[in-house]
Amino acid sequence: MPYWYKNNPSFGRIIVLRTILALTIILSAFTDILASHIVGGQLTYRYLGNNRYEIKLVVRRDCIHGSDTVPFDNPAIIGVFYNDEDKEKAFRVGNDGTFRFQRMNDDTLFERIDTICPSGYTPVCVHQSTYIDTVFIPFDERGYLLVYQRCCRNKTLDNIEQPAQTGMTLIANVTPLANNSPQFGDFPPIYTCLGAPFTFGHAATDPDGSGDSLVYSLYTPYQGKTFDDPAGRPDTPPYTQLLWKTGNGLGNLNGS
Repeated sequence: MPYWYKNNPSFGRIIVLRTILALTIILSAFTDILASHIVGGQLTYRYLGNNRYEIKLVVRRDCIHGSDTVPFDNPAIIGVFYNDEDKEKAFRVGNDGTFRFQRMNDDTLFERIDTICPSGYTPVCVHQSTYIDTVFIPFDERGYLLVYQRCCRNKTLDNIEQPAQTGMTLIANVTPLANNSPQFGDFPPIYTCLGAPFTFGHAATDPDGSGDSLVYSLYTPYQGKTFDDPAGRPDTPPYTQLLWKTGNGLGNLNGS
């Protein structure tokens, strides 16, 4: 019998340490079918008691240059892997080791640039879909990785190599040392003004109030699915980091 599936209250309580968020908020253009449109997302969870966890996935795409032929996943497929060296042998949900979440809603997020910057601009629109479901998670001292992958990023990005072939990977790290993932606030605004000071508080909170320390660092995002295989069951960890263009990197995200 598999150790991972929904609606089984017999499983013991698992405690959660933290979530590693592969979060990219990058806006640009889309032209090719099955090509670039992803602009960001996040994957988090909350402990609800009685071995139940609420998993929340948020996915964002460009809704001006994105194509209607590349809809949001429905269902979104979240892979389940042991967080150890033998990740492929995680206990399975169903037959393929995944949770499948139906889309809860999708919203088109417009911002009025003329209320932010005084000069001309190119319109930007973000389309956001949210997936929320409750699952039962058994205790295991190795912990788990919950993983969502999708292709592809906007093809006009100029700080990474082959953006239209580069997907996105979001990871939630579930371990037996705490019981909620950090919860982030709002996404950054869509527009910032050239030459103007810009500040955004990207802090998270610890929802269980247990006094856990929250530590932040920039990191190179992971690649995800590819142009030829844009969606479906996530690949087995470990994952490959995307390639920065020459002159770009963690110390110089946007070049000159």
